[in-house]
Amino acid sequence: MPQEKEEVDQLLDEHRACLELLNRVEQCLEGVTGPVQDDEALSCLRKLEDTLQKHFKGEEEGFLLQLPLECPHLAARFQKLEDEHSGILDSLSGVLKNAGKPEMDAADRRPGSLKDHVQRLFVTIRRHEAEENELVMEAYWDTLGNID
Repeated sequence: MPQEKEEVDQLLDEHRACLELLNRVEQCLEGVTGPVQDDEALSCLRKLEDTLQKHFKGEEEGFLLQLPLECPHLAARFQKLEDEHSGILDSLSGVLKNAGKPEMDAADRRPGSLKDHVQRLFVTIRRHEAEENELVMEAYWDTLGNID
């Protein structure tokens, strides 16, 4: 478990920064009906990809290794969240790959517009980060409760 409150705060700050980027991209995409050409939106998506890569790596090398050892009853839930990282990054990479292209067609075998894909991905990221926040706080309080 992060032994210091500062470590938990840092993790929560990273989650807030990711969510702020999601909000900025959504604001840029309001009213977009075709290919995403907005430089700010593309820049935010690229920054989000970079931020999530670093964030996930830090989690996987840090608290996602440590917490399951200190709170084994939560290990399966931590593993589930860690397993989602590569799928989120792959989806974001796909969004960036297709960002400036015309709307996806039937050959893509994925319904909806790029904006729809971004919105679905963002729902996943928001859920993921919320579950992580909840789980970290649960582990934090469990560990504090065992100090006595």
